[in-house]
Amino acid sequence: MKRLSVFVLLSAGLWSIALQAVAQSNLGPERVGLFPDSPPYALHGPNWVGTREFLIGAGSERAIAATLWYPALNVNTAKEAVTYSYTSALFRPASVIGHAIADPYAYYGGGPYPLVVVSHGTDMNRFNLNYLSEHLASHGFVVIAANHSGNATGDAQFPFRDYTDGIAAAMVHRPRDVARQIDYAGELSSKSGALPGLIDLQHVAVIGHSYGGYAALAAAGARVNLTSSREWCASVAKDPAITAGFGYVFVCNGVVGGEEKELAMLSAKVKPGDTWPAFDVPEVKSIVLLGSFVPFGPQSFDKVKLPVLAIAGTSDSLYNANKWLYESLPTTRKAFFTLDNASHEILAQCDEFQKRLSFPCGYSEQVWDQYRVQDRIRHVSTAFLLYTLKGNVEALKALMPSAITLPSTHYDSTLGVTGK
Repeated sequence: MKRLSVFVLLSAGLWSIALQAVAQSNLGPERVGLFPDSPPYALHGPNWVGTREFLIGAGSERAIAATLWYPALNVNTAKEAVTYSYTSALFRPASVIGHAIADPYAYYGGGPYPLVVVSHGTDMNRFNLNYLSEHLASHGFVVIAANHSGNATGDAQFPFRDYTDGIAAAMVHRPRDVARQIDYAGELSSKSGALPGLIDLQHVAVIGHSYGGYAALAAAGARVNLTSSREWCASVAKDPAITAGFGYVFVCNGVVGGEEKELAMLSAKVKPGDTWPAFDVPEVKSIVLLGSFVPFGPQSFDKVKLPVLAIAGTSDSLYNANKWLYESLPTTRKAFFTLDNASHEILAQCDEFQKRLSFPCGYSEQVWDQYRVQDRIRHVSTAFLLYTLKGNVEALKALMPSAITLPSTHYDSTLGVTGK
C-alpha cells in the first residue's frame, strides 16, 4: 500500500512537471514586430499560431474553402512556417507563404477565444489578409477566412458577364458567408467538434477589405441602398475613360446592374432603388473596415450600434466614401484611422501568383512601404479588437487620439468618450 502511495505521488509529480514543461514551452515566440520601432500591438502576441483547412458546406450548392488560425500548443517549439495553397476556376494552383504551424493541437490556456471572421475583396482570396489573420491569432483570437466563391481570385475573368454576375451575387452571398462561418465555428467548438470549447461565440468580430468591408457592414445590420451608386453610374455613363475601368464595371455593371437579381435571391419585397432589408448577423459585436465599399445611404445605418474601426488611405478612390461612412455611423464607439497618400490596394497582401498576373494588391508605393502599412494596421486593429471583444483597458488607452502618433497617419475616435 505504501508502494502504491509512493507511485501515485511520483506519478502526480511527474505529471505536474510535464504540465509545467508544456506551459513553459508554450510561452510563444519572441515578441518582435516587422520593424525595431513597431508599436506595441504590432508585436507578435504571446501565443504560437496554428492553422487548419476546412471545407464548409461540402457537397452543397455553395461549398466554401476556409482557413482557421488559432493559439497553438507548440511543445517542440516548431517554427511558424507554412505554405498555404488554393486553386481557382481559371488559373493553376497557387502557393502562399505563411507564418503559422500546420495542424497543431490548440492551446486552451487563454481560451475560450473570441472569433474574428475575415472577408477578402473582389478578385482576392482568404490569404490576402494573412498579415492580420496570423497576427490576431497570436494575440488570443480564433480567426476564420473563407473564399467567397464566385468572387475570389480567378473565379471569373474581368470584365465578362460571369465576372459581373459574380459581383452581383456576392452582394447576397457575402453576408451569408459570414454567418455560415460563424455557424461552422460553433460546430468546431461544440463538444463533439474538432476544437471543443476553444471559441467564444459571444464575442465575434468581422474584418473586411474593400467588398469585404461591405460584408462586415451588412452583417452588422447596415441596409443596402444603391441610390448614390445609381446616380454616379448615370453621371459618368457617357465617359469611355470611366466606363472601361474596373470601378464602373464593378459598381454599374455588377452591383447596380444586378440589383433586381440580388433582390430576387433575397426574396425581398422591395424594388430596385429601395433600401434593402437588413441581413442582421446577431453574433457580430464589432467590425473593422479596410477601404470599405460603401453601397449605402444616410438611412442605412440605424441598426449599426456596435463599435466600428474604419481604416483608409487618402489616395484610395473610396477614401471620401469611408470618411462619409465614419461621420454617418450613429454608433457612439467608432474610430477612423487614415494613412496619408496610401492607396486602396496596399491594404491587402498579394501572393506571388497574383503578382505575376499584375493583381492590384500588396505592393510598395511611392510613399508607403507595404510592410509599414501592415505594421500600422496590425497595431490599431489588434488594440481595437482586444478592447471591444475582450475589454482590455490597456488596449483602450492605446486607442486614445493622444496615443496614436504614428508618422503620416491621422486618427479620430469616440472610443472611451462615453465611458464604455
